[in-house]
Amino acid sequence: RPDAGAFPASVLGNTAGNPGERYVDIRAISVRNLMVARLDQARAKGCDGVDLDHIDSFENNSGFPLTANLAIDYVRFLSSAARDRGLLVGTRSAASIASSIAQYADAAVVEQCYQYNECGSYQAFANAGKAVLITEYSAFSQALCDQARASGYSLVFANAALDGSVYQPCP
Repeated sequence: RPDAGAFPASVLGNTAGNPGERYVDIRAISVRNLMVARLDQARAKGCDGVDLDHIDSFENNSGFPLTANLAIDYVRFLSSAARDRGLLVGTRSAASIASSIAQYADAAVVEQCYQYNECGSYQAFANAGKAVLITEYSAFSQALCDQARASGYSLVFANAALDGSVYQPCP
């Protein structure tokens, strides 16, 4: 991201998956200010919403003493700032706190929750009439489509490269 150099070294943690991604210290005011600036950029570019990723940093080796309560507060903070800018909010990677953040977000964007037996964690979103958008990186399964539909979820099957060569939504 163009603003990557604006993050002080003290708020940069361990790597977070993709090349160049790092966890940040969500407790730091500088991180929150930089993320609000990113929300302003999204709004200026005409985006309808944002997707908050790595919300589960407290469950990983982030490099910081983070907790579930800090993550919930961070989602609440960013969701409020996003709404102030007219943006919708999706969350990712948050099965263990999904029921606590459903009130703040508009949708849950979920990868492989059937594979990892975590889909039930997102029922609070569906119960509140919010979208649960699931991608499974496996072969198409009508049984999973039926299960998703019964839960009020949307499900697609794709390959992990997300290059469009495999994309099968449930009918």
